[in-house]
Amino acid sequence: RRGQLQRADATPSRAHGARGTRHRNFRRAAMANFGARIDANAHVRPADKVGLCCAWRVVRLQLRGRGPAAASLFLGSPSVLNPNREEVKVTPKSAVRAVTHDEALHGDDLPLLAQLSAWLFPPPPGPLLRVDAGDGIGCWIIVAPSATQHAAWLLAISDAIDFSHGAGSPFAEWSLGSRLGEGAFGAVREATRRSTGERCACKVVSHSFVARHGDAPAALRREREVMDALASLPESAGLVRLVHSTVYGDDTFFFLSPLCEGDLLRLVNDAPFGDRRAAQLTRAMLHSVHAMHEAGHAHLDVKPQNYLWRSGVAAGGAATAFELHDGRPAQLFLADFGCARKVASPTAMLKSDGGGTLHYSPPEELEEQLQGAAADVWAVGCCAYCALFHRAPFSVSSDSEEMVRLRILRAKPAYDGGAASAAARAVLERLLARDWRSRPTAAQALRLAGAWLDGAKSS
Repeated sequence: RRGQLQRADATPSRAHGARGTRHRNFRRAAMANFGARIDANAHVRPADKVGLCCAWRVVRLQLRGRGPAAASLFLGSPSVLNPNREEVKVTPKSAVRAVTHDEALHGDDLPLLAQLSAWLFPPPPGPLLRVDAGDGIGCWIIVAPSATQHAAWLLAISDAIDFSHGAGSPFAEWSLGSRLGEGAFGAVREATRRSTGERCACKVVSHSFVARHGDAPAALRREREVMDALASLPESAGLVRLVHSTVYGDDTFFFLSPLCEGDLLRLVNDAPFGDRRAAQLTRAMLHSVHAMHEAGHAHLDVKPQNYLWRSGVAAGGAATAFELHDGRPAQLFLADFGCARKVASPTAMLKSDGGGTLHYSPPEELEEQLQGAAADVWAVGCCAYCALFHRAPFSVSSDSEEMVRLRILRAKPAYDGGAASAAARAVLERLLARDWRSRPTAAQALRLAGAWLDGAKSS
């Protein structure tokens, strides 16, 4: 579009007089910066085309320094959103993220001029980044010339924001990447140890947020204690492990391994599992629950959202392996230990403390206020039912909580439809036995799932 800009600058607008002349001069100044090189110390390479929201003007982009002493993002021309400043210094409150064209130009915090640009100007010529200065004023939309440059700039600006925290922060040791999701107490982000390249997930928990939510501090403290107790178990146990934790400012950072790609809930919602793959999945779920019970703890909040998966199977991980919908092998891991409690044995019972999720709670918890390892076996049965029948065993979308409770107390899920074989139904009926005394332990249930899987393979 360089020629178009030059032709547009040839004569000032008659309708706007001096305003057209100022606009012409601004564009000439912008064109003078076309192709300007980024500082030698910058992580990113020469920026041939960088755009600002509205007219996608070509400007100079500089990223100075990658260390704690110099972490500043400079734009060579003021943004339409922030016309009084020509540079922005990134701070711990700054943020950068990849955005779509619609997300970039239709935010509630953008002025009318930016929102109108969706139809006043052509779409941007490349992938977009949004940089928020963190002061409520500065906001830039940057157009990268390619997907490779987009990824490099995202990493470089993220690093600049991380280093702005200072040398004593966890960001000096860890590079925090994209947001993976939201937990009960905070965000979960991808993390990479700068010295070794080790990748894991980082749960960032706000102390002030936790303090405002009743029993949340006790749950957080309990989760930390349980993860410390389970830290010695190998990865093949199928449990998310605590690698490192640290307190910085108002937040606690939990670095968790392995880094997973998604949760079981999304897989279950995508499509029902066939009989053989459901048997694999059930065995994997029971294996991680059994490992917890052997270590003297009951999870007490087993549900599809708390089972995470990673594609590929590591050495020794066959017991937690299953097959994804597209046929790829994957490994399953149980996470989120905020409701976990110590148990003396797989058959011991405790007085319920109200933890857990209603839709996966067993009858004894609702009727007798009892909790134990048997609740985990029941919940695995609920998850296996979801995988086979593509629906929850004791609820429909229109049910009230009271109706869900009544269905659970009846403990008679419908087995019509779905891909469940006679062997699958037999296993589910054992796992979902109404009387917890009749329910198998996780070790016994593993043998039942193994027989189901052997039969599914042979057929």
